[in-house]
Amino acid sequence: MAPISERGIVKIHIYRMPDTGWTLEVVDVYNNSTVWDDVFATDAEALRVALEELKADGIEAYIGPVPGGAQLSDNALAVAITVISSNGIGALV
Repeated sequence: MAPISERGIVKIHIYRMPDTGWTLEVVDVYNNSTVWDDVFATDAEALRVALEELKADGIEAYIGPVPGGAQLSDNALAVAITVISSNGIGALV
């Protein structure tokens, strides 16, 4: 298994501000970000969409350019999920 620094890792961020829908963002370890244009009625709906699209497209589709042109290892990929509500309380799933 490759060291963690060589793995393809994305974090799923689901958050909202007061009086808005839930926003979905996927961020890789290089701080490349993919944000969905649509907002979601619930955090659960946003998470469902994120997981479905990661499964359909593959995690590699959400990993942007590696700084310095280094190659990404194919050995291991991981997903971390963070849900942050408007009251500032977060949960790592």
